[in-house]
Amino acid sequence: MLRAEGYRTGWVGKWHLGGATGHRPQDHGFDETFGFHAGSVDYYSHIYYGGDKRETVVNGERRRGTPMHDLWQNGEEIHRDGRYLTELIAENAVDFVQAHAHDTRPFFLYVPFTPRTTRCTHRSATRTASPISRGSGRSWRR
Repeated sequence: MLRAEGYRTGWVGKWHLGGATGHRPQDHGFDETFGFHAGSVDYYSHIYYGGDKRETVVNGERRRGTPMHDLWQNGEEIHRDGRYLTELIAENAVDFVQAHAHDTRPFFLYVPFTPRTTRCTHRSATRTASPISRGSGRSWRR
């Protein structure tokens, strides 16, 4: 859609739609791409650990619960072992903007970072925890 309107398009970061043909970022109209296709990868090795029985498809290859490398640039697998993923995403986003900042064509860049998340704990597990102060001695408990 944007390409048809003359935009240069880019995606950098987390795709989370899989890597099967027809589902990759370049299959959805992105001119330049960098990131991973699975839902999550290790921040330094960029390996997806599918520890369950569900089938995973990355770049047309079907696997079940098998660790696999998942870092891609413009449709090609790349290795940046030891580099922190968040920094790689930021660097590639900046590179895209700098490369197209002076173009006569407009550009669109989609950058879904992968925030570190913590385990969600059920409320009953935290009932005995000490309350966190809201200031002035007020508790969050009601």
